[in-house]
Amino acid sequence: MFVVTSPLIGHSGLPADGPLCTVDRALAAGPVDRTFGRNDGILAEATSDKEEIVYVDLDRDLLFASRENPEVPGLKLRRLDLYAGLVTGSET
Repeated sequence: MFVVTSPLIGHSGLPADGPLCTVDRALAAGPVDRTFGRNDGILAEATSDKEEIVYVDLDRDLLFASRENPEVPGLKLRRLDLYAGLVTGSET
């Protein structure tokens, strides 16, 4: 999965009697996986907590390659045999 955050920066104007001021950084992240060559999953990050545009190319082929041979097995450990009981309400 890719995750992209676009935080609010500065004053929102709300509430009128004490507007909130927020500080954060824009970020794009992908799987923490050797396929992406990232130890932290961060694909792109703003360099400051000011307004900034962040660009990143999201590569679906790399994402699918990561899913086929993941560093951490994740979805490959699913117990599909248990799902049928959850959907129908029956116990196995």
